[in-house]
Amino acid sequence: MNDYIDKINLPYVNKVKDDLDLPFGQRALVIFDCFRGQITEEFTAKHFANRLIYVNIPPNCTDLFQPMDLSVNKSVKSFLTNEFESWYAAQVCDQLSGSPDNKKVKVNRSLTRMKSLGAKWPTKLYDYMKTKPEIVINSFRDIICIGT
Repeated sequence: MNDYIDKINLPYVNKVKDDLDLPFGQRALVIFDCFRGQITEEFTAKHFANRLIYVNIPPNCTDLFQPMDLSVNKSVKSFLTNEFESWYAAQVCDQLSGSPDNKKVKVNRSLTRMKSLGAKWPTKLYDYMKTKPEIVINSFRDIICIGT
């Protein structure tokens, strides 16, 4: 968590302060999910020392405050679900078309088979997401705590 604060959070907050011509000592609000494991004494002290006020998103409200949960995760889950369903349907169709009296369909879902598919689908997902930057952009635009 300290790497996140030092390498992502603080540089971002300082850039926003600079972009808005705010003094370096200006307090800033940072919002975190309610995962208790990340809130340590060191975490609290580091935020306090850098004039960062942190608040936790209440349970079951993450989708209202985290833009990636708002649209990107949904798109990723839908894409991967569609990939699996298409693959599975093709397996069933191939077996049914092989023999007219084949009434028992068995799809190989072994770990070895699924691992090879699990390596292909994220690559296809990456290619898909590169063609749809609006998914990420709109997730930040649609979030309720940021104006457009």
